[in-house]
Amino acid sequence: MGFTNLNLLNRMSRTFLLILFTCFLSFSLLAQAQNTVTGKIMDDANEALPGATVTVKGTTTGSVTDLDGNYQINTSSSDTLVFSFVGMAAQEIPVGNQTSIDVLLLPDNLNIDEIVVVGYGTMKKSDVTGAIVSVRGDDIASVKSSNALEALQGKAAGVDMVRSSGRAGSGYDILIRGSRSLNATNRPIYIVDGINYGSDININPNDIESIEILKDASTTAIYGSAGANGVILVTTKRGTSGQPKVAFNAYYGITQPFGNQPYSRREEYLQFQRDLARVAADDWEMSDSLADSRRGYSQSMREGIENGTDTDWEGLLFEDQGSQQDYHLSILGGSETTNYNLSINYFNEDGYVAKENFDRYTIRGNVETDIGKRFSFGLNTILSTVINERGENPVSDVVQIPPILPALDSLGRVLAHPDPSDQTTNPLTDHDINYRRVQRRSTRVFASVFGKVNILENLSFQTTFNGDLRFRTNNDFKKPHEDIVGLDEAGASFANNYGLTWTNLLNYNYSNANHAVSATLGAEIRFGRSEDFGFRAQTLALLDSWWWPIPSASGEKTIDQGRTLVETQLASYFGRVHYAFQSKYLFTGSFRYDGASQLAEGHKWDFFPSAAVGWRISEEDFMANANV
Repeated sequence: MGFTNLNLLNRMSRTFLLILFTCFLSFSLLAQAQNTVTGKIMDDANEALPGATVTVKGTTTGSVTDLDGNYQINTSSSDTLVFSFVGMAAQEIPVGNQTSIDVLLLPDNLNIDEIVVVGYGTMKKSDVTGAIVSVRGDDIASVKSSNALEALQGKAAGVDMVRSSGRAGSGYDILIRGSRSLNATNRPIYIVDGINYGSDININPNDIESIEILKDASTTAIYGSAGANGVILVTTKRGTSGQPKVAFNAYYGITQPFGNQPYSRREEYLQFQRDLARVAADDWEMSDSLADSRRGYSQSMREGIENGTDTDWEGLLFEDQGSQQDYHLSILGGSETTNYNLSINYFNEDGYVAKENFDRYTIRGNVETDIGKRFSFGLNTILSTVINERGENPVSDVVQIPPILPALDSLGRVLAHPDPSDQTTNPLTDHDINYRRVQRRSTRVFASVFGKVNILENLSFQTTFNGDLRFRTNNDFKKPHEDIVGLDEAGASFANNYGLTWTNLLNYNYSNANHAVSATLGAEIRFGRSEDFGFRAQTLALLDSWWWPIPSASGEKTIDQGRTLVETQLASYFGRVHYAFQSKYLFTGSFRYDGASQLAEGHKWDFFPSAAVGWRISEEDFMANANV
């Protein structure tokens, strides 16, 4: 019994000692592995880099350098540190037994080999001889807006952008090459996946891979007269090989008006009117009361001045805030020979202007597949529907009616005419859905199918057929206010556009140690048909059904005098050649020969040539030691 207890005690003692030794060894190894690494990060000019980032690879542990470029980070011997800075090439260094690591970061020149989209093709960024601005898809998707072009603000040098209005779903007015015409449009054209999309765009920003802006004559000449105002190239996202990937993102945001209209409140308005009276009389010592008497106010306006009326028309017409919400679902994937991408998007904006709403529904899909080593084909489709409801122009209403006029009567009812002397209509009636309603609805199907064959190792041929169908309706309804004399009225207009484009491209690429040549030769045929008609009617049978009862109206019915049928045809031949010698000396020449059916006889065809040269001086031997 005692012998047995003694053996048990010995075994327990050995086990305890083993556990104690193991713990001691673990703590010793841990103490040896966990250490603090310090160092300094500098650039190629031996200048400190404040704000550089040091992270432990594969973790969220990190540090940032101070003003002198110094850093300190806790790590272990088995870790790898990643050193990075904006515009510099990142470095990865294993820690091992090091406790001090100084790093020299060099400029990241990899972007010179970045592939950018040019007219009817692609090119290395370093070989481009014209003026091109490129914005990547991540930057585009990060800007939440109804319009993808908003992502270009602050990122595209030389591009002037102004939002056409603050209304829900409003677009952008863009000038790339300045204002070139007083009567014709100054808008650039949009090329989506190689096909002319027109002068407006409503593609979901999450579906865009990149946007390139062609600004100068050299890069736009290949598009002929259509590129006179500049060209914006939009490339949509493609699928990738591998397992299907499903992504969903959503956001909700608030919109608010920025600032107020000048002279929108009582004292600002009166002071402005008094200043006008003093200017007209050339008497700046004139009293306020005398200046008020010189302005010729109506009786209602004088009563407003005496009663201290201060109507906040902006507050009545504008909500405190609007909202935006966006939901995007995408599925992409593929195999070694086929890839696909499908996305569905819903965007909504409720404007801060009362009764304004914008809805956009978008479905986009593409599939590409290879048949052997020589043949490939693909299909791209964009289907979008936009519904926009709004009233009259609120800003125009606000600036035209003085704040010294009342909006409501003593019983709180809307005054039809705040100033009966000039029959000014209360803008509240124009923005009341019971009296005014305007709806714009558009549906677009933009689809392309292409086939490509690799004729030789450096020679390929691609043919693309595109169909573009657009259906638009503009409806409006007006019911007179009970205090406004007039007839109820409604109108509806319709515009149908059909476009067909057939493009054929022959591409050649060759390069060796000293020479690089790429050439594109193409022909394109476009057909367009536009149908536009509308009608109006008075004395509607059902006032609560807006414009739908137009056919049964008992009053006057009119056909829109602007109804039109227009058919156009365009035939084009174009080409481009690019040559580079030792990646130093560059030449690009392009041409386009256009023929348009809508032009007069003898002037239907014209020729658009261009040429550009470039010299990459940084590649010269005498620049090897220069700090560029």
